[in-house]
Amino acid sequence: MTYKQLIAMASLTAVLLSFIGAAQADSDKITNPDNNHSYQRFDTLVTWEAARTACASLSGHLATSTSASENTWINTNMASGIAVWLGGTDAAKEGTWQWLTGEAWSYQNWASGEPNNAGGGENFLMMNFPGKTAGSWNDYGGPGNNSTKTVAYLCEWDSAYTCDKDCPAPFVKNEFWTTKYGPAAANIVLSKSNFLACSSPSYALCYYSGPPSSDPNVQSLPCTVSPTDPSVADCRCPVESGASYVDINSIRNTEAYIETIRTCGITGALCKNMENEKSGTALLTAPVCDYLQASADGTPMEPKSEVISTFSTVQISGYHLGQTDCATPATYAGCMTASCTYELDANNNKTGFAQCKCPLYTGPYQVGQNRASCDAGSGYVWSAAFAPNPVQLSAPTPKNK
Repeated sequence: MTYKQLIAMASLTAVLLSFIGAAQADSDKITNPDNNHSYQRFDTLVTWEAARTACASLSGHLATSTSASENTWINTNMASGIAVWLGGTDAAKEGTWQWLTGEAWSYQNWASGEPNNAGGGENFLMMNFPGKTAGSWNDYGGPGNNSTKTVAYLCEWDSAYTCDKDCPAPFVKNEFWTTKYGPAAANIVLSKSNFLACSSPSYALCYYSGPPSSDPNVQSLPCTVSPTDPSVADCRCPVESGASYVDINSIRNTEAYIETIRTCGITGALCKNMENEKSGTALLTAPVCDYLQASADGTPMEPKSEVISTFSTVQISGYHLGQTDCATPATYAGCMTASCTYELDANNNKTGFAQCKCPLYTGPYQVGQNRASCDAGSGYVWSAAFAPNPVQLSAPTPKNK
């Protein structure tokens, strides 16, 4: 648009500084009585990415404006006509806007002619562009459109997604409903973007675990109900290294989950995942990947864990990567991000396997092997994923080990 082009030629930074005027200091943290959320404006001029990181470091997130009343309150009490970043982006898919928190994009207040993706890459949400109606929105400052563009920013804190540094360490069980099917215990993948791509020096691969193989030449990977804790299964899983995937809906560590959805969005679409990892574009790494690394370095993501169970397409000899749907509800082990310890031989050397404590769930499930019998046999359970119809994913292409 013409106004933007004129602004760019006249030094946008200077214009925004003059637009801010007398607001020299950060605002106080103020609570909105309508939703009991707290907000604070920071007048340091930063990029959208830097603003997102700054809010997350304070255990908050870039503010969302999900209703007309909230938008009015934000502009009146926090922005006061000042240009600020909000937590909206269409970086994952041009024209498809979403909030970092995963809240529904059901309300919008675009300025006239916006969003227009000027310059071919305005991927971030800004309120109060100079010269526009107070409280209105503008798309601004992404790749191809000078990603160094800077404005002030607004952070938000709310009870549903807040876990500050006072949270009990190192583990608080995630009780959030991560999908409409229930809390993190649901252990469900709804789309390929849910599979966050990580790399770790070690991870446990429980995808093939279940009843023992009848072939004496195949390594046995049994899953049995724990004799000491009937809420979990003891599963033997091979230990691998390198690329793996974490289901964003099944992160059992509360703080790891909160940090991850702030960065990646509820579906994981804003971070490197199974769906976009080969796109060739620079993608964010999910915070949960840092937790996997920390577990490998001796700071456990789960209680008493030495290694964490994730997913990969590594092919284990004697097992067949695929899927078997078991529609009749039964007990199964949900091993995603489960706590594991290394299996040791008589000389205390690692055997290349881990013993994992996988929570037990009951429901329809999907086994990660072709032509598997849904009946695991007496005393055994399958390591599986919750699979309510009509949710189904095609099996990934295996990588031979």
